Amino acid sequence: RRLLRLRNDKQATAGQTTSVTLNITKDGQAIEGSPFTLTFKEGDNLLDVMKAQLKIVEKDGFISSINGVEQVPSEQKYWLFDVNGQMSPVGAKEVLLKAGDVIDWKLNKLQ
Repeated sequence: RRLLRLRNDKQATAGQTTSVTLNITKDGQAIEGSPFTLTFKEGDNLLDVMKAQLKIVEKDGFISSINGVEQVPSEQKYWLFDVNGQMSPVGAKEVLLKAGDVIDWKLNKLQ
C-alpha cells in the first residue's frame, strides 16, 4: 500500500509543477539573488508567477520594480525582457511559461 501511495503522489506531481530561470540585471550586472529559479504550473503566465515568488511592483501589467530595483524614468531606464533569447513581443501577463524557459529581465536605458 505504501509504495502504491508514493507512486500515486509522484504521478500527481509529474508534469504539473516545473521551473523557469529568471536572470535579472541592472546596467548589465546581476541583481542580488539572480539568477532565480521560479516554479510554476503549465499554463501559468510570467507576471503571476513573478508576483507570487518575487517582490514585484506593477500597474496595468507594466513592471516598475523587481525585488526593490526600480525603473528610472528620468534616465529612460525601464524593465524589458527576453524569452529564450528573443525580445518578448507581448507583456509578462501574456507570456505563458513552458518548462525550461529562460527569461532575461534587463533594466537598461532605452536607446
